[in-house]
Amino acid sequence: MHQVRYGSDMQNHCKMTCQQFATYKVTNPKFIAIWLNGYHHGTRSDTVVDMQQLDADTRKMQDYCIKNPNTPLMQAVGTVLKQ
Repeated sequence: MHQVRYGSDMQNHCKMTCQQFATYKVTNPKFIAIWLNGYHHGTRSDTVVDMQQLDADTRKMQDYCIKNPNTPLMQAVGTVLKQ
């Protein structure tokens, strides 16, 4: 289970939708994107964080999620980062 604690709330990223991500329903998308970036790179044993690429990927995620609001966020990450 992938969860982030924010204030008194916990969010399960596996259940989060693109709409929640893109519309700040949980928190600033940049904060979620940082976590997702670490998770994605961790699955590939890649410990390097390219901040410029992170910003570009965050914008791509937001654009994708605005166009596909009902897509599960983790599915969107897989789709966008493979492009």
